[in-house]
Amino acid sequence: MLHTMKFGLVVGCAALIVGCGGGGGSVPIPAAKAPTVSISLSAAKVAVNAPVTVTWASTDASSCVGTDALPATQPINGSASVTQAAGGQFTYTITCTGAGGSATAKVTGIVPMKVFATSYENKNSIPFDATQVPTVRALNIPKVYLDEQDSNERSVAFGDFFQDGTYSAFVSVNRASNLYGIPDVADIPGIGYVLSLDKNGKWVDRTAELLKTTDGRKTCVSSSYSIVVDFNNDGKPDIFISCTGLDYTIPGADPAIYLSNQVLFLSQPDGSYKRTEVPYTGYSHQSAAADVNGDGFMDIVVADANSISGPVMLLGHGDGTFTVDNTIIPKNLQIYTGGPGTIIGGVQLIPIDSRLDVVFGGNGNTIWLQGNKLGSFDIGSTKIFQIPGSVAKGVPYQTPLDVVYIDNMFYFYTTSQWNVAGVEWAIIKFNLDAVTSSVIYTFNNPTATLRPYSAQIKPTSDGHFVAYTGGCPASGDLGMCTMKVKR
Repeated sequence: MLHTMKFGLVVGCAALIVGCGGGGGSVPIPAAKAPTVSISLSAAKVAVNAPVTVTWASTDASSCVGTDALPATQPINGSASVTQAAGGQFTYTITCTGAGGSATAKVTGIVPMKVFATSYENKNSIPFDATQVPTVRALNIPKVYLDEQDSNERSVAFGDFFQDGTYSAFVSVNRASNLYGIPDVADIPGIGYVLSLDKNGKWVDRTAELLKTTDGRKTCVSSSYSIVVDFNNDGKPDIFISCTGLDYTIPGADPAIYLSNQVLFLSQPDGSYKRTEVPYTGYSHQSAAADVNGDGFMDIVVADANSISGPVMLLGHGDGTFTVDNTIIPKNLQIYTGGPGTIIGGVQLIPIDSRLDVVFGGNGNTIWLQGNKLGSFDIGSTKIFQIPGSVAKGVPYQTPLDVVYIDNMFYFYTTSQWNVAGVEWAIIKFNLDAVTSSVIYTFNNPTATLRPYSAQIKPTSDGHFVAYTGGCPASGDLGMCTMKVKR
C-alpha cells in the first residue's frame, strides 16, 4: 500500500514538472507584422489650381511620412487635398513605418499644362526650354508622301497636346510635286507631325494619336509661323498656321496661286484634333492671337502682305469660326511702315501693364501701338523703333522675325539684308522709347553654307534666350540650335 502511494507521488511530481515547463525552457514571442500601405487619387487628371484628394490606408504602422508631391507629416490612415499651381506629372508617395519595418506606396497624377491667354505667352511663358527640335528627317520618321520635304523651322509650336502634363511639338512639312516645273519649291499642301519626348529624351512621332487621317494632317502650301491658344474654350491648346500659297514668284502667273486659306487644328472631346480651313484668303506670313475685343473668345490678327489696307483682324466665335473685322486695326498704319503691303511680319499681341499692345514689323519700320479699354488700339500712341544697321555687313537690319518684351525691354530677332558675304542674324535690345539700347548677339550665316538657323527665340527663366525651332539637324553644325544668349 505504501509502495503504491509512493509511486503515485513520483509520477504526479514528474507530470507537474513537465506541465510547468521545468528544465529551463521559454515561450517564443511572435515576430512583429510588416506594415502595408495603399494610396489612391480622387481623380487621375485635374486642371491647374484644381484640388485632388490623396487617400491612403496602412496596417501595422505607427507613423507615416509623405514625400514627392505629398506633404510630409501624415497620420497612419487619412487623406490630403493637394493643389498644383502648374502643370506636370506629379508623384504622391507615402511611407509608413511600424515595429515590423516600413512599406511605401505611390501614385502619379496628371495636371495638363496651362494654356495661356495669348499666343505670345504660349510661346514665351511656357516652363519648357527644350524648344530646339530636330527635323522629322533627322529623326528618321518615315514619309507619308514621297514628295515630302523636311520640317520647317518656322512652323513649330509647343503645347500639352496629349494632355499628359508634358509639352509636345507640332511641326509642318511642305511638299514639292514640281507642279510648275520648279523642283524643290513647295506647291501643294504639306502635312503636320506631332512629336513627343520619350523616356530617353528623344522626340518620337505620335501624330496618329491626334490627327487620325492623312487628310486631317494637311496644312497649306507654304506653312509659316504656327501659334497656340485655346480657340474653343475647352482648356486645351489649339494650333493656327499662317499660310500662303506658292512662296515663289512666277512671272505672269495667276495671283491666286500665291494666296491661301488659313489652317486651324482644333481640339476635340475625344482628345483628337480636327483640321479646319479658316475662310480667309491671303498671303499671311505671321499672325498673333488673343481676346482683343473682350468677348471671351480668341481673335487673330494676320499680317497679310496681300492686304492693301494692312493687317487683318479675325474675330473668333469660340468654335473655330471667325468674322473679318476692319475697324479694330487702324487703317493708316502703313504710313509708318512704308506703304501698302509692307506689314509682313513681326506681329505680336503682347500683354503690357494690364493692356494688350500690338507690334507690327514692316519693310520700312517696326511700330508699337498701345491697346485701349475699348478693345482696339490707339494710333496716337504709335512709336517707331529705330532699327540700326549691321556694322559687319554694312547693310540695314530688316523686319524682325520675332519680338519679345521682357523686363521693360523689347528684343528684336532679325537679319541683315543679304549681300555676297551672306546674312547676319542679330538680337537687338530696345528701351520703352523704342530706341536701340544695344545689339546683344550676332550670328553669321554665309550663303555658301546655310548654317541651321532659328526664326524665333524664347526667353528662359535664368535670363537667357534659346532657339525656338523645328529645323535642327541630327548632328554636325547645329548652328543656332545651340544658342544661349544672356539677356
